[in-house]
Amino acid sequence: MALLVVLANVTAGLGLGAMVLRVLGLDKDITPGEHWAVSFAIGFGVLGWLVFPIGIAGLLSAGSLWALLLISSLGVLLLRNSGLPTLSENLGAIAKALLVLLAVVLLLDLVEALAPPADADSLAYHFNWPKRFIEAGKITFIPQAWIGAVPLLVQMTYIPPLALGGEAALTLWTMTASWAGAALLVVFCRRHLSLNWSLAVGLIYLTTPAIVFGGGSGQVEPKMTLFVMAGAWGLARSIETGRLSFAVLAGLAAGFFAGAKYMGLLYVAAVGLVILFQRGGVRPGLAAGAAFGFAAIASGFQWYAWNALHTGDPVFPMFFEWLGRDDVAFWSADYSVWFKKALRKIERDVPRSLWWFIGYPFKATFDSLPVFEARRIGLGPFGMLVLPFAVFGAWFLRERMRQSRLFVYAVVCALFYALWFFTGSSQRIRHLVPVLPLFLLVVTVAAARFADLKKAHSPLWAAMGLTLIVQLAGHGVFSLAYLKHQAGNDSREVFLSRNLLAYDVVPWINANLGSNDRLFLGYRQILYYLKVPYFFGSSHIQTQVELRTGRVQPKTLYRQLKSIGVTHVLLPVETGSGGDLAQSPIWVLWESGCLVPRKRFHLKNFKSRTLPGLVSAPLEVEIFRLNGPECLQ
Repeated sequence: MALLVVLANVTAGLGLGAMVLRVLGLDKDITPGEHWAVSFAIGFGVLGWLVFPIGIAGLLSAGSLWALLLISSLGVLLLRNSGLPTLSENLGAIAKALLVLLAVVLLLDLVEALAPPADADSLAYHFNWPKRFIEAGKITFIPQAWIGAVPLLVQMTYIPPLALGGEAALTLWTMTASWAGAALLVVFCRRHLSLNWSLAVGLIYLTTPAIVFGGGSGQVEPKMTLFVMAGAWGLARSIETGRLSFAVLAGLAAGFFAGAKYMGLLYVAAVGLVILFQRGGVRPGLAAGAAFGFAAIASGFQWYAWNALHTGDPVFPMFFEWLGRDDVAFWSADYSVWFKKALRKIERDVPRSLWWFIGYPFKATFDSLPVFEARRIGLGPFGMLVLPFAVFGAWFLRERMRQSRLFVYAVVCALFYALWFFTGSSQRIRHLVPVLPLFLLVVTVAAARFADLKKAHSPLWAAMGLTLIVQLAGHGVFSLAYLKHQAGNDSREVFLSRNLLAYDVVPWINANLGSNDRLFLGYRQILYYLKVPYFFGSSHIQTQVELRTGRVQPKTLYRQLKSIGVTHVLLPVETGSGGDLAQSPIWVLWESGCLVPRKRFHLKNFKSRTLPGLVSAPLEVEIFRLNGPECLQ
């Protein structure tokens, strides 16, 4: 059943995209490979867009979701089957080797997809919100900053597979969507590169640490590459042909990116600037810009309107001090100011200077700072290794490159990076993943052209070989836990106990607490697996329970917990042992006699599920029952 549902999701994406291209009159003017690949990229966004109104109407049932997928799938009849690229040409040894390696990577990704989800972010919200929406039968507003009241277009595509095919369909779908990004990249590469280099770039992309980390999970960045590539391609074709329909396509893709993450607004701005100041004068730029803008608003407005309806701030909580409503129970203007200051300390490690603008990619690649997270989930070394060759190639062939689509792709990448860096966004390098395929395409083509010009291909092949050796080894290590699970036929509980911090408390909670209870906890990575009501307590996402250091008062805290229906609390036993609550804001209730011990757990505290040997001191947690109000007297 899971495979059938995933297939239905794929055909729905292809069909919806094919319908859009037919309406825009673009399906006859592109290659068959582009037709299929771009159709899925656009259809992926349309699918997420359509699930939203179905959800807010309270129609998240099997019947309505099957109807959506089946009707959408009819569009595949519009796809062109003749002229599709094939591998019927005589393949050389290098191409065969690359295909074998791609098959190995696919196998490793399938092994991950068939295991229970274990990524913390996915279990906290990427998978958790669709699961909760399905249980409720409708989309509801999530009163949490940063992780809840945010654009969720990509997560909307997770609802049909999870509702119709269960968890296996969900994880297979997320893997498939990430591989679709690689397929689109290879299709675009074939216009500029040989088959060998196109396959190599696709393989380098799929084994990039950030893609290995996020591709098979609910992480949205690998999926958003579809929107970035389709948008940049539509932009380039719009400039080439002067046709407004391509500008509309670029706007749809950019709007989908914005509908998937606030960061997509930067991409809308980057593409919009290129359109407005394109070659040919102001008039065509204004016309194309208007078409692009209307399309971007139409495809990206949903979640911003949803936020504005519930908080007053469409980009919540960015402008809450000025636009926020006074009756928002989980946030306030004062809290918003504090949140932004705290976030700057958490998410930024280097100043927004010209020096660091240039140096950030090199620092992140070769000597990452902790906030960048590039040592574990970086963008790989290939781009930096071939960058000198790419720079020389771009210079020597600057006139030719300026007339190429590659120039448009390069400008979009540069503008997005500049906006991302100087606007004060999070400096986690995985937020640059959406533009990674364009970057790899541009630098590889420029470097290859320089190598052709100077007849010096060995350094490029060496860079590719070194990158693949390192990244394939990393992918293999990452997959060990999943391979062990499949080979050993471990149970679901054994796998999760070994790979998910604090999972061992979940079976007891689900067995001993009921629908009338509500658990307060600070361990986000187990939220998806809880079957009882809960409240995730973090000082950075809500104000309903005051948890900021130095501001916790026992009576106020008790009253706040009771007001949201909390009956039990999960806490680390020792201060400093980990988790958001480890600095003991809740422990004031223990000191007041308001917490009654129920069950203590001794947990293995590992630093990495990829390298389980990296363990810390054992973690002790305890579940407490919240006492009656007499404890405060």
